Amino acid sequence: MTEIALDSLTTFFPRLMPSRQWDLELAMAAQNHNSSAPPLVGVLQTDSSIAYRALGATDDAGLPYLLPKLASLFHLSLSGAWTLWFFAILFLSLAIGIYGMIM
Repeated sequence: MTEIALDSLTTFFPRLMPSRQWDLELAMAAQNHNSSAPPLVGVLQTDSSIAYRALGATDDAGLPYLLPKLASLFHLSLSGAWTLWFFAILFLSLAIGIYGMIM
């Protein structure tokens, strides 16, 4: 599964750290495998069984929580949800800044 994560790094625009992308892919796999799975738990297929792993152990636990939900809500791929999230934050902050300058 490591090869899948490393091969799909070019599909994320803007680029995302490999460790965070790995967490996102594990979170999305957990949601696809079991829709009632807890949000910050990833599923990893091993040789003999399925292993569950805690996600978001670094400084940012919001991405593995929000992006799979955003992807399933709008029927997007994981990279599409990341692009939507990134540019929505960018344009929202730009709009708030322009509004603040006008007022």
